[in-house]
Order: sequence, then C-alpha cells, then structure tokens
Amino acid sequence: TAGGAHLLKDIWPGSHGSDIADLTRLPDGRVLFTAQDPEHGYELWVTDGTADGTALLYDINDGDGSLRPGNFAALADGRVVFVASNIAAGSELWVTDGTRDGTQLMMDFDLPP
Repeated sequence: TAGGAHLLKDIWPGSHGSDIADLTRLPDGRVLFTAQDPEHGYELWVTDGTADGTALLYDINDGDGSLRPGNFAALADGRVVFVASNIAAGSELWVTDGTRDGTQLMMDFDLPP
C-alpha cells in the first residue's frame, strides 16, 4: 500500500489463510501469535517483523490436530502464559519466554487421582 503495509509472510499459501490471532508483544520487541498451517494446525508462532524472523515457535500438539493456543497474558518477568491443548495433557496452562526451549507446560491441572 501507499503507507507501506505489506504481507510479511504467507504462512498458509493459497486462499485458505492462516487465521492469525492473539498478537502479544514480548519485551525484546518480537510478537507472539497463533496461526494455522496445513502441517501443524493452530500453533504458537513468533515474529521479529521480518519474513525470515517469522516462524513456528513450538508445536504443542504434534500433527495438524491442535487446538488454538490463546488467552495470552504477560507476566512481570517478560514471559507469557497462555492456555493450550494437547493429547497428553488436555487443556492446560503453558508459559513461554519466546524461545522453543523456554516454552513448556506450566502445570498439569488434570492429574489422575
């Protein structure tokens, strides 16, 4: 556009669209968001504002059968908590610092008796 807006990265090429949502800024300026692609389903993505710096951060539920991570909330230490579902744990609280290694299940609330 005349104002400089342009497609940053086509996560799911074609007419389907990647249904991007839940944009949340990290302290280092990168942005977390959810998006879907045909290989992973809805998952957690991160961008630094460049095409090369936009990538899947963590595949919470292997394969394309995931439920959308969401309800992002920033913590005082810069990490972000969110709700996500996978087959092993169900719908649970997760935390990320914006890195793959720093993304993990925070607590499994549905433990067996």
